[in-house]
Amino acid sequence: MKNKIEFFFAAVFFFSLGFQSFPQGVENAEAKVKPFSISVTPFFSVDFAGQGEYVHHKDSDMVWSYLNWESYPLFNAGIGLDFSIFGVGVSASVKGAFPGACGKMEDSDWDNVHDSVDPGKYGGIKSRYTKSDNYLESSLDVRTRIFYDFHINKIFTLSPVIGFDFNHTAFVARGLDGSYSKKIGGYYRQWDDPAYSSAQYKDSSVDVITLVRNRFMTWFGFRWSVRMGKCFYTGVEWSMSPFCWMESLDSHILRSTLFYDLMQGFFQSVSAAFEIGWQFNSKNRLGFNVEYTYLGKIYGNTSSGAMYSKKVYPSSDSYAAADYSSLSITLSYTYIFL
Repeated sequence: MKNKIEFFFAAVFFFSLGFQSFPQGVENAEAKVKPFSISVTPFFSVDFAGQGEYVHHKDSDMVWSYLNWESYPLFNAGIGLDFSIFGVGVSASVKGAFPGACGKMEDSDWDNVHDSVDPGKYGGIKSRYTKSDNYLESSLDVRTRIFYDFHINKIFTLSPVIGFDFNHTAFVARGLDGSYSKKIGGYYRQWDDPAYSSAQYKDSSVDVITLVRNRFMTWFGFRWSVRMGKCFYTGVEWSMSPFCWMESLDSHILRSTLFYDLMQGFFQSVSAAFEIGWQFNSKNRLGFNVEYTYLGKIYGNTSSGAMYSKKVYPSSDSYAAADYSSLSITLSYTYIFL
């Protein structure tokens, strides 16, 4: 995804190789593994994310339209619950982000892909570009993990992990600044060519586009954790998503048009994280976690219709795609009941 945080994401990926929670039932380096454990973890996180929406022309596969929704920073609060018995553990968490401003939404179109004398020659010319202020309206993230801890010795633990995620986000893009080009000589000119374009502007009080996106993902991976002395621990985790399902509903308010995309993909996403923590007694610990998630392009069908009718109809000349990436930084506190 082409936005200004992509380089930062890529750099973090090399050292953030994933960890979710310290193996349950371990009090410190001198203690034995407890057969049964329950803990609760309130946490606060900051997310830096971006997600893209694409429309491809069916005949040429060229990109017809692209919306880049920046979503950073997002400030989240959540809670997790962990349970384990004889090494088999289940963890679940839920978090939500506080509504508010979260970057920009960029809308780009390549109209020559479907409306020019020579799409192959002129299809790469961006004919429209606008930028809006992006606002988060609602967010919900629910995660479940099932794992088994292989305690290699008192220091090292290896854990295979499977997981399921559901994520919901809703955004509204407000205001608009950019330009649309004109069709001259059988094709659209470059959007920023002053001789062939017209400026587009709406102030920030005008809602331009809304996006509601739901995503379900499955995960499989491994966790490696290390105890360092009596109180400190660290760990890494790497996971891959065998299956991802996503739906997006766009309301283009200025055009009074709805777009509904339904997509799925297999083995298109990876997640990696790193955690370090301090367990200062048998009941309490603090953790710091950095997690990077990348979802490559997944594809599916797109439909559209009038907003007033709330009905959409399958497109005959285009298909949809989407991608996503995020960096999440989390500070947590865990209380161990048993």
